[in-house]
Amino acid sequence: MYRTKEVAPFGGNSVLNMDLWGQYFPMYVQQSEIQSFSEHFFSFKGVLGFNNWAQSAYYTNAPSLLILSLFPVSCMIIALNWICILKIPLSAIACLSYLRRHTASGSPVLMGGAVAYSLCGYALAYMTQPMWTDALVLLPLVLIGLDALIYEEKHWFYFFMLVLCIFSNFYIGFSICIFCFLYFLFSSFDLIEMKIIEKNEYRQKKFRGREKYGASWIRFIVYSALAGGSTAVVTIPVWIAINQTNGVTNAQPLRAYLYSSFSYWLSMLMPGKKLFLGYNGANIFSGLFVLILIPLYFFNKSIPIKKKAMNAVFLILLMLSTNFSLFDYIWHGFHFPNQLPGRWVFLFTLLLVTLGAEDLSRWEGIPVWGGIICLTCGTAVFMFVSLKPAADGPDRTDIILFILGVVMLGAAVICGNMHKNGYVISSRKPALLFLAVFTILEVVGSGRNFVRVANLEEGGFAVSNIEIYTNNMMKQQQYGSLWKSGEKDFYRMAAIDGFTFNPAMIGNFYGIDYYSSTMNGSAYLLLKYLGNAVYAENVSTLYNETSPVQNSLFGIRYYLDYAHNLNDSLPGLKSIAEENNVVTVWENDTALPLGFAAADDITFFKVTNEIHCIDDQNTFLDAVCGYKTNVFTLIDPDSMETENCTLTDSSDWSSYFYSREDEGKPVRLYYSYLIMQDGPVYLESNFREGIILVTDERGTRSYDCKPTRQAYLGQYKKGETISITFESEDIFLGLCGLNLFRYDENRWMGIYNELSENGFDIKSFDNTKISGTINLENEGNVLFSIVQDGGWKVLCDGKALDSFKAGDALLCARVPSGTHDLILRYSPPGFTMGMVVTILSLICTFLVSLLNGRTHVLKALD
Repeated sequence: MYRTKEVAPFGGNSVLNMDLWGQYFPMYVQQSEIQSFSEHFFSFKGVLGFNNWAQSAYYTNAPSLLILSLFPVSCMIIALNWICILKIPLSAIACLSYLRRHTASGSPVLMGGAVAYSLCGYALAYMTQPMWTDALVLLPLVLIGLDALIYEEKHWFYFFMLVLCIFSNFYIGFSICIFCFLYFLFSSFDLIEMKIIEKNEYRQKKFRGREKYGASWIRFIVYSALAGGSTAVVTIPVWIAINQTNGVTNAQPLRAYLYSSFSYWLSMLMPGKKLFLGYNGANIFSGLFVLILIPLYFFNKSIPIKKKAMNAVFLILLMLSTNFSLFDYIWHGFHFPNQLPGRWVFLFTLLLVTLGAEDLSRWEGIPVWGGIICLTCGTAVFMFVSLKPAADGPDRTDIILFILGVVMLGAAVICGNMHKNGYVISSRKPALLFLAVFTILEVVGSGRNFVRVANLEEGGFAVSNIEIYTNNMMKQQQYGSLWKSGEKDFYRMAAIDGFTFNPAMIGNFYGIDYYSSTMNGSAYLLLKYLGNAVYAENVSTLYNETSPVQNSLFGIRYYLDYAHNLNDSLPGLKSIAEENNVVTVWENDTALPLGFAAADDITFFKVTNEIHCIDDQNTFLDAVCGYKTNVFTLIDPDSMETENCTLTDSSDWSSYFYSREDEGKPVRLYYSYLIMQDGPVYLESNFREGIILVTDERGTRSYDCKPTRQAYLGQYKKGETISITFESEDIFLGLCGLNLFRYDENRWMGIYNELSENGFDIKSFDNTKISGTINLENEGNVLFSIVQDGGWKVLCDGKALDSFKAGDALLCARVPSGTHDLILRYSPPGFTMGMVVTILSLICTFLVSLLNGRTHVLKALD
C-alpha cells in the first residue's frame, strides 16, 4: 500500500491526512518540545490556555506516540509513517500469540486469522488515528492475560496490559474494558462442568468447578478494579475535563433504532468496501471467509455445546452493537461520535477471528453435512451480496479467491472426515495441505483488499506531501520560536495562514487557534460569541485576527502573516517587526497584559446563544470597563431591498429568517450604506450559508458566509458608499441579518491606556506557576485571559483569594487595594484525587499479590 500511494520510504508522501494532518500532528510536535514538567499539565498554545494533561490522555499517551517524541521535529513525519505501518505486523504477531494460547494449538492456519485481524477494515480506516490503533496490538495481549487469569489463576499480565490500554487512550480503553467483562462473562463458564454420576441405578447430575468459578470472578473484579484505579491519575482528570466540553451532552439517543438493513450490514463485511469515515456504515471487514468460518464454528462437534452457546450470545451482542443505536452509544463511551463511526469495532473483528481460528484449529470436528450447509449458504450469501449493484464491493478476483477457498475448505472437511472414520489412512496430510492453501488464500485476500481499498478514488486512503508539510512546519517553528514570549513576560501571537488548525502547537508559541475534542466548552462559547469561526462544532475555533479589541484583551502582540494579507490599514497594526518573502511580522502596540483590573460589571457578564460578533465585543468591553464604551458604533443602512424572499419581523437574530419564494431562482438581499465619519468599518453577519459581495471604491470582494461571521472591510472616508449583496441559491429557509459598525480608534486608545495602567506585571512565567505584581488604587476584580477550568488558584501575598469565572470561562479574582505579589498556580482538576487513587491502587495490588502468593505456598505445603 505504501508503495502504490508513494508513501515514504517509497516516495514523497506521508500518512498525514484529515485530522492527523491538521489536528493531531501539531499535538505530537508540541509533546516532543516539552521542556518542563509543568507543560504536561497546562499549555497556552491554543484557545486561552488548555488542560494539556487531559488532551494527552485523549491524543498523545499511546506508547507509539511517546516513541515519536524521541525524533527531531524535521524527521517526525517519516517516523510516523513507519510507526503507523509497523503496527500492522505487530498486531498480527500479538494476535497470533493470543490465538495459539487460546486454542492450545500450533496450527499454521492460525496465521490466516492473525493476518485477517491485522489487515481488517478498521486497521486501514483508522491508521491515521494512531492514538487508537495501539489498541490493535494491545488487545490480544490483554486477552492473553485474561485467559491466564481465568484458566491459570495468574493475574500480572492481565493487570499490566489493561493498565497500558487505559493509559494509552482512555476512550478506547473504555470499550476494551466492556469487551473484557463480556469476554470473561462468557469464557468463565468453561470452569463449570456437569458430571453424571450413576448410583443405585439412578443417574444424578452434579456441577463441578463452582468454587473455581467463584474465585475467578473475585480475581477478575479485583484486578480489573485495581487496573482501573492504577490509571486514575489519568482517567479522573480527563473525565472531569470531558464533562466540561460541549460535545459530551450532544447526540444522546432519543430512540433505539437500527442503522441499516441486515443485507447492507452484511455488505460491510465484504471485501472492496470503501472506508466509512463519515456516517452510514462501519469498517467491519474481517477477512475474506468470515461468512463461512463463523457458521462452521457452530457446526464443529469438537467444540462443546456450552462454549458455542456462550459465544453465540457474545457474537449476537456485538453484531447488534455495530448496527443498533443504543448499544453503539454505550460502546462509544455514552456518546455518538461526530463522524469516524465504529471506533470500537476492532473488538468485533477479534471475536470473529477468534471463533474462525478455533474452528479451523479443530478442523477434524467439522462434519461433512455441516460443512456442505455452511459452504453452500456462505457462498450463496457472498454471491448475492457481490452481484447486487454497488459502487464498491467484491470484484472478479475476490470472487475467484472466495470460490477457491470454498473448494479448499470443502476438500479439507471431506479428507478430515475420511481420516477420522478410517476410510483413508493417509487423508490427514491432504487435509492439512488444503487448509494450508486456504490459509494462503485468506492472507492473499486480506492483503489484496487492504491495498485495493486504500487505492479507491473515493473512500480510499488519503496521503499528503511530506516536503510541503515539513517546509510549512519548519518555517513556523523558526518564526514562532523567534518571536514568542520568554520566561519573564507573556503575550500571544496569531498565525495568518497557519497551515493547520493548531498553528501555535506546531509553531511553538502561545496562540488562540485550537481544535481538540477536549476543548473547554465555556471557552469555546466565549470565542464563538466574540465572532471567531468554527471548523468543527463544539471542538474548534479559528481565531479572527481582525478585531483590535479582541486582539488587545487577549494579549495578541505579534501577527505572523505568512499569507501577506494584512496591511497597515488594519487597526492596531502600527509597525512591521520583520518582513521577508516568507512572513511579515506585525506588532500590536495595544496588547494588554495577561491580567488587568476590571469593573464589577464583569461579574454579571454572560455569554448568550444569540451571536452579534461585533456588538458582543462591545458588550464584553462594557463589562470590563463598567460603562458604555461605544468603541463600535452601528451604521444604519440607507436602503435595504429583497429579491425572491420574504423576511420575518424579529429583532432577535435567532428567529430572524428569510424564506425563498421561487425555488428556481436565488435569494438576494441588497444593502446600501453612506459613510458619515472617517474610520475603519466592520461587518457582522447572521447568514450561515451563501455569499456576501461587498462593493465600494476598491472594487468587489466576496465572503463565504459559513466561516465569516465578522469581517474587516477597511478604512473609509466620509461620503463613501458601500453596497452589499447577499446571495443564496440552495437555502429555502435561512437565518438573516447583517450590520455594519464604525470602529473609533481614539476612543479605544483611551480605554487601552486606562486598562493597562492597572496591569499584572509578570516577573516569572511557567505554565503552571505565574508570578508578578499588581497595583490597584481600590479593591477590585482582576481579569486574566486564561480559561478557568477549576484548576487555577490565585494567591495574593501568599494567601489564597476567592476566584470566579467571568463569562463562565475566564479566571477572575478579587484583589485588595495597594501593591501586591500575585501567584497563579495550576493543577489539572482531579489530578490530586487521581494520584491518591493510583498510589493506593498500586499498594493494594502489591498487597493482594503478596497475599495471593502466600496462599499458593501454603496450598503447596499442604
